[in-house]
Amino acid sequence: MVAKARTRLITVIVSIGLTAGVSGCTNSTNDSGRAPSGSTTASPSPSVSGVVSPAPSSPSGEGTQVTGQPGIFVGAWNGHGRQLTIKADGSGTVLYRVYRWCSDDPTPPCDLMNGNVIYEGGRITFRIEQVVTAHDGSTATATVLTSTDPQVRPGSNQTFVLEGDVVNWTDFGLFCDQKAAMAGTCGA
Repeated sequence: MVAKARTRLITVIVSIGLTAGVSGCTNSTNDSGRAPSGSTTASPSPSVSGVVSPAPSSPSGEGTQVTGQPGIFVGAWNGHGRQLTIKADGSGTVLYRVYRWCSDDPTPPCDLMNGNVIYEGGRITFRIEQVVTAHDGSTATATVLTSTDPQVRPGSNQTFVLEGDVVNWTDFGLFCDQKAAMAGTCGA
């Protein structure tokens, strides 16, 4: 009888401990959304807002992160005759010279001159969908929303690679932050 009571008591204690442990694990995360070292968590429920938080892409913790936020791509990046602007909400614009005057051929895209001001004929808007950051750099994938350039169609995907102070957009070349621009990395 004592052995049976002892077995029931142990079963109850283990059951309570497991329930408390699982409950505590699902709520014990640090600010990054990952469980503290040595603990486990239940799978998070889907986000209602649709915003993806940074998270390691593998449990090995090798430093690779995948997110839907533009992060380090946010800002103004310049190249010769072009400017790339990326906002914190992931929206972005590139304005660029097409080096064809509207006065010669008004078919878009064309550059317009009004007084001493040149208005770039190339204009593309996009939204960053994913950023992958690893030890060797960051790559952003964006979807084109609007475009004056028939070579870059709405709905197409574009890739930006950030290496140091320079963003390389495969279709438009290099865009520099202020430091790299001062060094002349992206042209005049």
